[in-house]
Amino acid sequence: MMEASPRFEDYTVDLVREDNGSYFAEVVELNGCFAAGDDPNDAVEMLRGSFDIWIEETSKRGHPIPGPAAHGPNGRMLLRLPRSLHVRVARAAARDGVSVNAFVTAAVAERVGGLEPPCL
Repeated sequence: MMEASPRFEDYTVDLVREDNGSYFAEVVELNGCFAAGDDPNDAVEMLRGSFDIWIEETSKRGHPIPGPAAHGPNGRMLLRLPRSLHVRVARAAARDGVSVNAFVTAAVAERVGGLEPPCL
């Protein structure tokens, strides 16, 4: 039986706003799998491409591919906001041209601090 290909959606993604306003995204479980973009959506889409290349190159070299984290936070969260705050968040996200999810992710990342780039 053939093993299923790793799915990007199953891995942990860290997204951080850099001092210059760009965004840095990394697949936590895959050392060296990262990308950057002008906005959160761009960074994550670039990371999807990096993920595919990382998986392909690692497989070609015969190295094992780490699986997604099986325990701890899975990156999904239900957040309830007062309606008035939700409206303000949605408007701010629209002004920035990103989804509400990407906007909130970037705001949380900015609040908790930056992410150090991985060692290559």
